[in-house]
Amino acid sequence: MLFTAGNLITLGIVLVVLIVYRQLDRDNRSLEKVKKYAERLKDELSAYVDKRSEDLQRYGIELEVQQKAAKVALDRVQSVQSALSGRAEAIGGIEKRLGEYDTALARLMDMTARVDENLARLHEEADFTDGVARKLEAAEATMASIER
Repeated sequence: MLFTAGNLITLGIVLVVLIVYRQLDRDNRSLEKVKKYAERLKDELSAYVDKRSEDLQRYGIELEVQQKAAKVALDRVQSVQSALSGRAEAIGGIEKRLGEYDTALARLMDMTARVDENLARLHEEADFTDGVARKLEAAEATMASIER
């Protein structure tokens, strides 16, 4: 026979060692797969973090630009507000003067009404005075004719 007991034992030991090695190698290969998968995930995560970091920097720059623009707009609003408050004070002064003018106009209207009343009274008194003057002239003329 070709195979002796020693050969069979040696062949059995080799097969057992080979099976054990394959089992260990299979675990090792699966660990390599996990390692490769972890490396790939790490690279993807690194790329994602880099992208987000760039986005964050860009957002930071945009935020600074917006803050500067908002500051300029706020300065403009404050200058317009101060100008408007100055105008409001001027309008308040004008309103006060208009109130004074209204008061003066009311007094003038009252005075005009009194002048109209006085003129009407003078007109009535002038009619009376004219009547008395005519009677006096007539009486003088009568007196003059009597004296003659």
